[in-house]
Amino acid sequence: MHDFIDLSQYVDLREKNNREEQQIKQLHVKYVERLQKSAILEIRYPMLSESYDYVNSLFPGADVKSVTIFKSPVYLMEKYGFTGVEGFYSINFA
Repeated sequence: MHDFIDLSQYVDLREKNNREEQQIKQLHVKYVERLQKSAILEIRYPMLSESYDYVNSLFPGADVKSVTIFKSPVYLMEKYGFTGVEGFYSINFA
């Protein structure tokens, strides 16, 4: 048998889920900011320009040259729930 909920219960449940999602997003933003500040290495174009140029030739519309790669300590990546990786990238919004 299916349990049915009325409209007000649905709205309440939806609002609760939206609040929880917002909290999770804010937490991830906080983690990424901390990881950026503690990065061991930041790679930007023209560093590794051959690699950037190659990827840019494969995906010319992706604006790869505006991407910054952050190499972060593995223990911090794992602490914040990003397991199996040693870094991440971020798009520079100038």
